Amino acid sequence: MYKFGRSKTFDLKQNAEKFLYANGQGFSFVLDQSMNIIGKVIIFATVIGIIASLNVLVLFLFLLLAGINSLAQMNLKKTYANLELEKNPKERRLSYLSNLFPNPLFEKEIRINGARVLFFDHLRNCTFELWRFYKKQMHLMNGSKCLLYLTDFLQRIISYSYMIYEVSIGAISIANFTMYVNAISTFTGSMNEVIDSINDIRQYSIYFESVEHYLNLPAKTYEVTKNIPLPQRIDSIEFEDVSFKYPESKKYALKHINCKFIGQEKISIAGENGAGKSTFIKLICRLYEPTSG
Repeated sequence: MYKFGRSKTFDLKQNAEKFLYANGQGFSFVLDQSMNIIGKVIIFATVIGIIASLNVLVLFLFLLLAGINSLAQMNLKKTYANLELEKNPKERRLSYLSNLFPNPLFEKEIRINGARVLFFDHLRNCTFELWRFYKKQMHLMNGSKCLLYLTDFLQRIISYSYMIYEVSIGAISIANFTMYVNAISTFTGSMNEVIDSINDIRQYSIYFESVEHYLNLPAKTYEVTKNIPLPQRIDSIEFEDVSFKYPESKKYALKHINCKFIGQEKISIAGENGAGKSTFIKLICRLYEPTSG
């Protein structure tokens, strides 16, 4: 279960932002891609007629190559998006560590406790893990480009070979040859852009699952029933054998806490780092539910 202040909730939130901010490009990017498809389809439909007048079989081969390219690009984009979602927790951790070092609030504490080496080790490991993700993504991008260039090369080889043959036997003129060359070039460019735009939009549909999951997180609220009036003042707050453990941890943050605060008292809570002070306050505010007690 995802709850307030827990790492899984923060990871899910960051994954949802991939959709809301279109992975740093702004959500208008998705709209721009949709409009781009409409414009290119109009051009694409016009050019299809010209190529069909040359040879229907050539057009069929072009569409077949475009379909193969589209399916391959779609799978590559999907794999890329899944890697992006896996990478998000690592980037969040790197951001935390990177902001920790230059922060004057933690500088003295890091030096006094000799924690510099420990933090640098964490930073080095996190950076190495992210490098592996970036490497995989770069390989996917390079593979996508290679496939795109390969299908484009095959289209041009097929079309040029056929048209040179047609010119050599006098079936088409040099003027028509030039027209067909321009038409095929436009066809290839438009088709690749349409495929790329469609796959980009499909990629963000993967991110949308995180948005939907994040927006549908259960929200538990505490309501006072009609039979119990809301008190004007709190006379006391009492903890009876309260223990709390985070789901990600095997150790208890608080264990067997027994205490009572009388109303109007001023209480100071002191303790070492990690002693459970913040957890204690969040339990009082009912942001967390006790594990027991």
